[in-house]
Amino acid sequence: MNNFIFSQSVEGYLLAANAHGLSPNTIRDCTTTFRKFQFFLDNDPPLSEITSKYVKELLASQHAISKKTLLNYHRGLSALWSIRN
Repeated sequence: MNNFIFSQSVEGYLLAANAHGLSPNTIRDCTTTFRKFQFFLDNDPPLSEITSKYVKELLASQHAISKKTLLNYHRGLSALWSIRN
């Protein structure tokens, strides 16, 4: 398993997303979610050390947003663990 840090994983995802022709809106939404999660983590850990607990804590801390936005956050973050090399 690759041991990329979070920011490297985000960079790789965004490169792949652009290469696969994802819409600019999708890429923008994912970028916003990744920034929010980076701030929540307060560091740049290896992706392999980020457990579902962190994602659940981020989602639970979001109070003034819609269920659709929460789902978008979850989808965006899930994509990082779905990258295929």
